[in-house]
Amino acid sequence: MIAGGGGGGFHLGGGGGAGGYYLSTEAGNSKILFLANTTYTIVIGHGGDKGTGSSPIAGVNGSDTVIKDSSGADILRVKGGGQGGGTNIYGDHPGSDGGCGGGGLGYNDTTVNNPRVSSGGSAVNVDGKGYGGGTGIQYQNAPNGTRYILGGGGGGIGGAGENADNRQYEPGNGGDALTINLTGTEEAFGGGGGGGSYQNNSTIGLGGGSLVNGSIVRVGGNGGRTTALSGATAATPNTGSGGGSQNNTSDNSYGQRGSGGCVILRYSQKVGLNVYNKTEVANLISNTLSPWTISGTSVYYDDGNVGIGTNNPAYKLDLYDGTAGSSSPFIRLQGGGTVNNSVGIIFNPWYGRSAGPA
Repeated sequence: MIAGGGGGGFHLGGGGGAGGYYLSTEAGNSKILFLANTTYTIVIGHGGDKGTGSSPIAGVNGSDTVIKDSSGADILRVKGGGQGGGTNIYGDHPGSDGGCGGGGLGYNDTTVNNPRVSSGGSAVNVDGKGYGGGTGIQYQNAPNGTRYILGGGGGGIGGAGENADNRQYEPGNGGDALTINLTGTEEAFGGGGGGGSYQNNSTIGLGGGSLVNGSIVRVGGNGGRTTALSGATAATPNTGSGGGSQNNTSDNSYGQRGSGGCVILRYSQKVGLNVYNKTEVANLISNTLSPWTISGTSVYYDDGNVGIGTNNPAYKLDLYDGTAGSSSPFIRLQGGGTVNNSVGIIFNPWYGRSAGPA
């Protein structure tokens, strides 16, 4: 299960963090046993809204994904992803803590010439886990004489968001997603959103992705770049990924939404398995497919009459030959060996007698 991803920050901000996740098959996680004939409530977290510069200024945290029992108590809860940091003239709004932390904002203070770094949010979870967001940075006057404003990448469930300037004057990429196969198909979940960039010659902050069938699939939203050379993108739906941050207000595009989370429940039926030896197997097969019952080396039937040549026996053993003119004997008695070997039929009649007078 994965929570909703955080929204990307406004105005050269950080990418949204992915929602926290919980995978029962991972080491250290207990497998949850759901009981039959019991009602459970599943609340799937939605993605956080984009930062717009007014309300909200930064992005918005994704909401939690929760499984509750019939009393309303939490069984499992994973936290929504943190919003990407965003700024405007009214102040700075840092990347938030969440299932995965939002990326740090870029734009800070135009009066500061030295690099100014803004931290990303941390991963804070109840049952799930995730990674923190990367730092954003502003160079009012970089050593190469250029102004750079770079947002940090939002954290992913497969790795931390990248710090801005990690690749020299570049925004941070979103943290890695994870490739998970629970439905028979590999899918990427939980990529962090990419940071925004104020510089035409910089690359964009890429959304976090993972390797799916040999190719990178990015599910976190990409960050935007100055003058709409590349706009921010939203996260891939239903992957719990963070949205990308936008560059500035000139293209009126803002940050982008995080995506909603999901819950995948894998059903498995317990099957009892008994081990039998060869004789027991033969007995089971015989008793299942035949009316005769095997008891050691004997076989018997005591539920009615037995007919040979008739399907409606009137006696315990009823022999019938309906072939006209047949001279074949009904019963053949033949002993083995050559001498002193008798064969026959034992008649053991029962004589009933009423009690006489006392």
